[in-house]
Amino acid sequence: MAFSINLNTPRFTARLAVNDTISTQHMLAVLADKQGSGEFIDSCNGNIKAAFSMLIAEKLFTIQHVLGVKSAEQLAIRFNHLHPSLARIFTQGMVDWGIKVITLKPAVAFELTPMEESA
Repeated sequence: MAFSINLNTPRFTARLAVNDTISTQHMLAVLADKQGSGEFIDSCNGNIKAAFSMLIAEKLFTIQHVLGVKSAEQLAIRFNHLHPSLARIFTQGMVDWGIKVITLKPAVAFELTPMEESA
C-alpha cells in the first residue's frame, strides 16, 4: 500500500511518500477526526489517500510558513511534536516513519500582462 503522491494547490506544491505502515483505516480515522466536514475528501473526489496526503501537506506547509522553518529536518521534528497522532514524518535515522516529505514549496505565481504593456 505504500505510495507517493504529487499535490498541486494554489498555496503549495508537494510530493510525499506514504509508508505502508499507514493503513486506509488510519487515514479515514484521521480525516474524520480532523476534517469532520469531509472537505478534503470532497475536494479529492472521495480518494482517501489523496485527502489524507492533502491534510498532512496542509499542516506541514502551515508550520513551514507560519514558523519560518527552513530545513526539512526541523520541519519534520516540529510536525512530529505538534501532531503525534497523525503520522510520523521521516527524520534522519527514523525507522518507524509514516510519511517522507520529498518536496514542499510555495506554488509558483504567474502574472500575465498584455503584450502592449510589456513592450
